[in-house]
Amino acid sequence: KDARGTSDPYCKVKVKEGRNKEKERTKVLSQTRDPVWNERFVFKDCVNRIAVEGDPRMKQEGKLPDLNWDVRLKVSCYDKDKLGKDEHLGVVFVPLAGLGVNK
Repeated sequence: KDARGTSDPYCKVKVKEGRNKEKERTKVLSQTRDPVWNERFVFKDCVNRIAVEGDPRMKQEGKLPDLNWDVRLKVSCYDKDKLGKDEHLGVVFVPLAGLGVNK
């Protein structure tokens, strides 16, 4: 936070599945206490085997063990600092397995 109690937040967004890893970064929002990014990222290389609701592979015999039930979206938030190191504000993990397709 700066002297006015606001931050210049941004987030690093990462999905990892096995050896595949994809990363994105949101825009920095200046001087805010309530950031809303409303940005969209597409992670195509790391979501091939996620077990999702509605996936036809879920109904095929022998396919269940091949699907990955432990893929998570990691969102790490930071306060952009113009002079020093960016301050880590927090992190959240969102499990992707079981989510509906295209929702």
